[in-house]
Parts: sequence; structure tokens; C-alpha cells
Amino acid sequence: MNQRLLFASIIILSLDAFSQEVWTPPIQVTTGVAEYLNPSFINSSYYSHPGIEWLAFTRSTSNAKNICLMKTLPQGVAWVDSVYQITNDSANNDFPTLASAWFGYKDSHYIPEIRKMLLWQHEEDFSNIYYSYDSGDSFLYNVPLTHDSMNNQHPNVTPRDS
Repeated sequence: MNQRLLFASIIILSLDAFSQEVWTPPIQVTTGVAEYLNPSFINSSYYSHPGIEWLAFTRSTSNAKNICLMKTLPQGVAWVDSVYQITNDSANNDFPTLASAWFGYKDSHYIPEIRKMLLWQHEEDFSNIYYSYDSGDSFLYNVPLTHDSMNNQHPNVTPRDS
């Protein structure tokens, strides 16, 4: 009986040692009078060097909700001050989701690099799902993935293992 108690105590102590992470205090990333909602984050340091992190979010003002992106400096040491506004219309664009994965070819040449895909809910008369794809140069186009009256909502994107 004493052996079982000792074994259980060791496991509890061992699990407790792993739960003692030290977190930095919160750091404000955005400023201004808008509301910043529904963040989605890519930890790209897992995929590549130099390890630039990306944050997608909804910027809500009295006129509209638009999808925006921010990124860090290499190694995630600080956030770049620039905000990339992906949408710029009077629709309610909300619930961004972001993923990245290796992409090995550009213009028929093998170049190992990271590509990103951003999806969001675009609501005018009905809710539809839109996406924008980072071609390696930037997010170029906002394209409807759905275009119907089914009220498509809350997209989610995940990288595909290649």
C-alpha cells in the first residue's frame, strides 16, 4: 500500500514541475480607438527561419469590421508598427483564421518558403467565407470561397502536412 502512495506522489510532483511556466506580463500590441477582436496567431518559428510571427484580427469601427494583419520582427523580438488591412469595405468582415505551411515551388523553381492562408466571415446580405492567400510576395486578392444564401460562418483553416 505504501508503494502505491509513493508512486502517486512522484507523479504529482513530476507533473507539478512541468506546470511552473513563467509568462511575461501582457504586452499591448494594438492602439487606437477601434475595437480589436478575434485574434488568430501563427507561430511560424516552428516552420522556418527567421521566425516571423503573424497575427490576424478584426478591427471594428463605427463604419465596418475589417480584417487586419500584423507581424513581428525576425525571432519575434518585437511587433512591427505597420498594420496590413486586408479588407477595406463596409461589410462586416469577422472571425479571421490563419495558417501557414511549407510551399516548395515558385515560378516552377524549388524555393522552400512559407505561405500563409487567411480565411474570414464576410457578411453583407448573407454570411459567406472569403480567403486571401499569401503568394510569397503579399496577400494579393480577397476571393469568395462560398457565395450563396446558406449563412456560412466561423471558418477555420489548418496547415496540411506535405
